[in-house]
Amino acid sequence: MTLAGLTFGALSAVPVLTFSSYITGRNVPSKIQYAGAVTIIAAMIVTYVRTPMAHLATPYLQNHFAVTEPVLTFWVAFIAPIAASTLVSFTFVIREVIWVGRGPFARALAGVAASNLLGFGYCFVNVMTLVSEYNHTESFFLRDSQILEQVLGLAVLAAAGFSAGTYGWYILADRLGRYRLLRRYGDRWMEARSASPDVVLDTTDNFRPTRLLCWRASRSAGAAYRLQIELADHRHQSTRSVPAQT
Repeated sequence: MTLAGLTFGALSAVPVLTFSSYITGRNVPSKIQYAGAVTIIAAMIVTYVRTPMAHLATPYLQNHFAVTEPVLTFWVAFIAPIAASTLVSFTFVIREVIWVGRGPFARALAGVAASNLLGFGYCFVNVMTLVSEYNHTESFFLRDSQILEQVLGLAVLAAAGFSAGTYGWYILADRLGRYRLLRRYGDRWMEARSASPDVVLDTTDNFRPTRLLCWRASRSAGAAYRLQIELADHRHQSTRSVPAQT
């Protein structure tokens, strides 16, 4: 991988931390994000020019150079932002998992936490492999580094896919429920709005019970909420207008 590719890989630490902060109710200011990105780019370039890689371009940098001190510094500059980002993100998300406890959102958060922890494990294995090569010592990490990296890399993708699939299915199932509600009672809702204009909560809403408009309206809970409230108010007014039978 070239310097540009490795730099983009290191820059992934910024969106990983930003995403984990966002889903846990935190906010990383844009200035901090830009400062982090600039720091990562500067560290990658400065450490790169001190290595033999800068003087002999190869398609796969990590496979062609002995791990000397400058080379080790370069790889640490690449791995450290990702490791720090995944570890901090894991601590953010796992607290929310414990707080939420159960349910689809908790499972989705658990998938995010697992992907962050596995990502940190991937970085740890790479660092231990580099240290073993630098010290010229035989170790478990050095012997099985390729297998460990492949397993951890696939596990990260699997955990992230599980999280996205769980959350996506939950959102889709919720939206399908609202869509079926709007399709089933949409005509009755329009009749109620026409018969009792004073129960209409949003007079600017141009909803019609067509498939397309029902699907668009089901994106949020607003239309389904108004349908239930306005139908209930209309039914209440209708019962009050009927003379009491004795």
